[in-house]
Amino acid sequence: MQFIEKTTKEYPLTYSELVRRFPGLSWPNDPACADLGAANVEPVNYSSQPIYDPGTQKLVELQPVKTDGHYQQQWSVVQLAGDELAAAQAVVRAARKVQRKVLLDAITVTVGDKVFDGDELSQDRMTRAIVGMQISGIHSIVWTLTNNELVQVTLQELSSALILSGQRQTEIWAVA
Repeated sequence: MQFIEKTTKEYPLTYSELVRRFPGLSWPNDPACADLGAANVEPVNYSSQPIYDPGTQKLVELQPVKTDGHYQQQWSVVQLAGDELAAAQAVVRAARKVQRKVLLDAITVTVGDKVFDGDELSQDRMTRAIVGMQISGIHSIVWTLTNNELVQVTLQELSSALILSGQRQTEIWAVA
């Protein structure tokens, strides 16, 4: 809970600040039960923050407004400019990269009844295995599935898993 000083309009004041400023007053543990008259403050009712785009805007808390006998918290959405805008957009880009990395690392694909890891490292492993199988004429190898089960997979199954993984990766890159 925050408070406003009624004469000077100093804001925001916290309950702990009031207790420190007025050590001679008796302060209950629950601010709602406090006699605020001696401190010359009133509580400020919380207002939910408006929706804004953190990549191009910022939220600024304004001085509370007294409406119907009670102070109400106020917000303003302000457009960013210059260095502030560049910094905010860099943060948004970095967050998108992290989100994309999480999605890419979590790719799994199903071929028949087998679920393969499809992240970028797994795609590299699949590619090497496929090339090796093609060069040596081997038609199947032992592969570790997503659930760590070792199974025999065919060249066709591994090739299908690689193609599906690449398609899923492209979908993620296109959105994120």
